Amino acid sequence: MSLAATLALGAGCANAFGDTTYFYTGTNFTIVTPPYTTSDLVTGSITLPTPLASDLFFAAIMPPAFSFSDGVQTLSDANTNHNTFIVSTNAVGDITNWFMSVSAEVGGVDLETIVTANSPGLVFDLGACPDSVRR
Repeated sequence: MSLAATLALGAGCANAFGDTTYFYTGTNFTIVTPPYTTSDLVTGSITLPTPLASDLFFAAIMPPAFSFSDGVQTLSDANTNHNTFIVSTNAVGDITNWFMSVSAEVGGVDLETIVTANSPGLVFDLGACPDSVRR
């Protein structure tokens, strides 16, 4: 399990199809347990069919496409089945606070997980995987 402070979730970019993608890059982990190192960090992206609305307050969303990496594993819409995305936005629709958790759940247990959170009193990044997952 690994922890680090987070940076802002970046504003999105529209492509020719109208999708909007939001990118995130955290800071290096400061507390680690192998296979993680202090060079690892959480990066990720979520893609939505339209930009987020303005002034959302901890609203649940479900991006049809997403991908998060913690330096050891990459989890996406293709290989996870237990995901939570909650965001707040400012007046122009930029993400200001969030809780995002992507997990591969087997038998009710999240075996592989990546979490990023930035809300009052809760700021962290986390990567967790079984010992069998290696670089």
